[in-house]
Amino acid sequence: MTREEILRATQNNFEEFFAIWTEHMDHKGLGALVFSSGGDLPSDQPYQCAYLTLGELRDFLKRISTNDGFVYRWVKQAKSFRGIPILIIPPDLQERRELFFSSVRNRS
Repeated sequence: MTREEILRATQNNFEEFFAIWTEHMDHKGLGALVFSSGGDLPSDQPYQCAYLTLGELRDFLKRISTNDGFVYRWVKQAKSFRGIPILIIPPDLQERRELFFSSVRNRS
């Protein structure tokens, strides 16, 4: 799936993804949903999704030499606006280091 397809899927199924995010947050602590973009995979291929806590997110960003100072503010802000913090990791991360951070909110 492409980044746009992942964002559209999370927005179209907002309540389901919000429930998943909330359940993980209640059990593991504050964090975000992380999608591994399928990039060139056919659209019917399932994409990978995981929940990472704030600590896990910061560790991941440090491992790939990316600034992690904004992560706490991003996740807290999404939570305060009843949104879902979503990180999309492209399949060729090692080459491009292009991460996509978003806060998906319910359209209604």
